[in-house]
Amino acid sequence: MKLRQLCLLLTGFYVMHAAPTAFGGTKLTPLKSLNEKQFSFLRPALEASFGFRLNPGVNCTGTFISDNGHFITALHCISACLRKIGALEREPAFPGRISLRPTYKVSVDELFLKSNPVCKGKLGDKEVDVVVIATGGKGWLEPRNGLAALSKASPDDYKELVDDGFEHGADYAVLQIPGLKPKACLPLTDNEIADGEILHAVSYPCVKRNGVQYTGGTPLYTSGAKTGSFKESAYYKKLGSSKIEFHVDSVERHETFFSDLDIEKCGSGTAVFDENLNIVGIATRVYKTSTKYETGALESIRSSHILKELKNKRPADLKSITSCSAPSAPTSLVSR
Repeated sequence: MKLRQLCLLLTGFYVMHAAPTAFGGTKLTPLKSLNEKQFSFLRPALEASFGFRLNPGVNCTGTFISDNGHFITALHCISACLRKIGALEREPAFPGRISLRPTYKVSVDELFLKSNPVCKGKLGDKEVDVVVIATGGKGWLEPRNGLAALSKASPDDYKELVDDGFEHGADYAVLQIPGLKPKACLPLTDNEIADGEILHAVSYPCVKRNGVQYTGGTPLYTSGAKTGSFKESAYYKKLGSSKIEFHVDSVERHETFFSDLDIEKCGSGTAVFDENLNIVGIATRVYKTSTKYETGALESIRSSHILKELKNKRPADLKSITSCSAPSAPTSLVSR
């Protein structure tokens, strides 16, 4: 249910994956629809991206970011794995406060991660051992389906928890497949991106589009642009703040940005990259009212924020994590 799909009443609070378009107004684009120039540009991203499963029944998208088998995805894609290996601590978010439905903080034990714990899962059809290297912020909040109401009823409390390292800016994980030398990788960059800048993504979605059912095993391409804010999205314009089930200001974070890329369920953790094939963000949530495409509702964590945290969390391993023989973009799609 993640990239996360918090369906609240009649409005959807989809914490899922990324959003729209490619060339000439297209959205999720099958690779066979790409021309030679487009495919040439995307080849390194296609070789670096893959679908995987570490949580039972949950497919996600990952991207290699180093020559040493490190890849990045969304934290919620490995939550069950972290729970199974004993890497989580759960405590009340508001100790001493009486509530019929209390909120809990689920924190990842940073000291435990330094022992390089292993999760077992599938990369495509291949069984793999995956080492958990680092996770974002402190963790997440539970119950998932109560967060929208919390942000609406107690916006200051919710903001305090998010500022403390839970939820939005924390939803990423860096993992490693030991001994694997990937065919390609895309580097994380701390470059800032401007509103209107063209962005791209390759994901492995689970969605039905144009009469075709995709089940997480087929890469699809999307491109679009960075938008200024959540309030520019079709989701917000369609519903307005009064009908949205969460506090709108709670999603405007300096650690994240919005774009009109089209990423669907199972696209959680998709790398968002620029015209130079640098990763500028990791797609974590989509806010929408249905599985149909709606402009500008994709939330991604900035790579600059991820790099800043990695420098603090794994300073000795930073070079290995970010050492990528970065491909050069053979052609730019800006001038197409």
